[in-house]
Amino acid sequence: GKTYETFEAAIDAANQESAVPVVVELLKDVTLDVPEGIGAGQGAVNLQKNMTIEGNDHTITAGTGYIGASNGYHMINIDSGANVIIENLKVDGDHASESSTKPRSGINVYTARATTSPTNVTLNNVTVTNCSTYGVTSNGSIVTATNLNTSGNGWGGVNVDNAKGAAAGGSLTINSGTIQSVVIENTSGVSDGQNVTIEGGRFTGDVKLQNSDGTTVATLGGVALTVSGGTFSNQETRE
Repeated sequence: GKTYETFEAAIDAANQESAVPVVVELLKDVTLDVPEGIGAGQGAVNLQKNMTIEGNDHTITAGTGYIGASNGYHMINIDSGANVIIENLKVDGDHASESSTKPRSGINVYTARATTSPTNVTLNNVTVTNCSTYGVTSNGSIVTATNLNTSGNGWGGVNVDNAKGAAAGGSLTINSGTIQSVVIENTSGVSDGQNVTIEGGRFTGDVKLQNSDGTTVATLGGVALTVSGGTFSNQETRE
């Protein structure tokens, strides 16, 4: 293995690999600043090749350059059809007292509509806290979470959607953890929407289906929600 001075440099090197997946291993807690010149919705780091992030129970804390929810930046963005495993990692957006300067989300997973293969992410023993929107967001991608823990995020724990420009399909499987609300959307209104399965976990907020305009509906087209386990502080709702 090769040692890098910063987490960003290690990710840049991993993104250059095309033949085999690589492992990026944290050896200490790190602070993650937003680089200059990135676009809205991108991450302070962008994972675009197959890789494993082994956190070794260290924490990545948001540094400078985040501008909050509206057009802000995620801490870790994963896209381009990459297959990524993140394990034993804490992601903390609480670097400042002003919420407007916090990152948009801790981990964002995105599959563009024109992408052939969906971005596929596995989260094992991951904690995401104190971001301005959700801890984890996913658009048109495949996310599987075991022992996912979220708290202190402004809008909730996990959000899955088919937002404009994202791929039509997508799935979320939650096996265990302690999680704030799970918000499931189908903004594009496509019939091939989200497939969400909750096998277990403790949920401190609502698990809900939400229309893009916030109206309450009995069902949301294109969304399949299966709840086979878990402990819920509030009832499952559909909005």
